[in-house]
Amino acid sequence: MQVSDIAVLHSDVLAELHRTSFSHPWDSRAFYDLLMTPGVFGCLVYDDEHEYNPAGLCLGRIAADEAELLTICVPPNYRGKGLSRILLQRLFDVAQDRGAATMYLEVSVENSPARCLYADLGFKIVGCRPGYYAETTEQGTRRIDAELMVKSFS
Repeated sequence: MQVSDIAVLHSDVLAELHRTSFSHPWDSRAFYDLLMTPGVFGCLVYDDEHEYNPAGLCLGRIAADEAELLTICVPPNYRGKGLSRILLQRLFDVAQDRGAATMYLEVSVENSPARCLYADLGFKIVGCRPGYYAETTEQGTRRIDAELMVKSFS
């Protein structure tokens, strides 16, 4: 897999990838605005068979010595191939290179695969954010709790 850093010019691609994984995806403008924010960084991973076809994205932010995972997504047809682990490792490397001692994230309590991956990568649960996520269903919008997790790089 080829991995590259994200640039503002990727905003449309990032929005399309995000749409494949979330019921409330970020649009191109949201990605553009984020990428113009100081401290925001990320990476894309590409499909081996189709050299320029993005197969996942990861976006983070750093302030002082703390980093935060803003979003990560791998479209359904690319899941189960270890791409999230590759993306996160790249994000960890960049965060540490920029002086981060810790990284935080929120994850839905209903997202067992992600929670297991994060735990396997050394994240620990440090709190809960009640009703943090919104999911649109036929019956309306329901709220889902998020676990707050942290990983120390030391």
